[in-house]
Amino acid sequence: MAAAVPVNVLNDAIGTLLAGSWANGMLFMLVLTQVWSYVVAFPNDRIWIRALVAFMVSVDFVATFNAFAMVYLYTITHWGDPAFLAVQNNTIPVYSMTMAVSVICMHFFLIYRYVVLSKNYFIAFILVTLACTAFVGDSLATWSVVRFTALADRLKLKTFATIWLSASSAADVCIAVSLIWELLHVKSTFSKTKR
Repeated sequence: MAAAVPVNVLNDAIGTLLAGSWANGMLFMLVLTQVWSYVVAFPNDRIWIRALVAFMVSVDFVATFNAFAMVYLYTITHWGDPAFLAVQNNTIPVYSMTMAVSVICMHFFLIYRYVVLSKNYFIAFILVTLACTAFVGDSLATWSVVRFTALADRLKLKTFATIWLSASSAADVCIAVSLIWELLHVKSTFSKTKR
């Protein structure tokens, strides 16, 4: 049997997971209160927007439950087990895919809002391409984690992770800049908002 991992190493590595899961739980409660506010304030909103909100809350619930399961596995079930710590267990791909689904839905919704404001389909095509590239990169990185579970094999997913993070960051920035640019040029009919 392999020697147990020193407690100070576990505290550094797993303490971050524990604190992150607590923050995730608190933010999920904030999401639930905001969703409730949305449901109460806009009961007649378009059905596809309500369905998207419900889907996103479901994905976020899976991600939050998965974060708690990950912390439980590391801190209770497999505490100090070096064999368990040497592999990426099943919670890692679930985390990655829930994030990918959440991000692509958010990107597509914001791109939709951009198209409604601008009617600029060329820029929207570029934004969709960046969002899809990020999703594919995340999916391939997740597939790599499933295929190569040992932490020693982490470098095998470096290319996919780089594509994922670069495209996702580029999509975030480009969508934000595009929306800001369009919103700066919107003419308001309200006298208090005119410059």
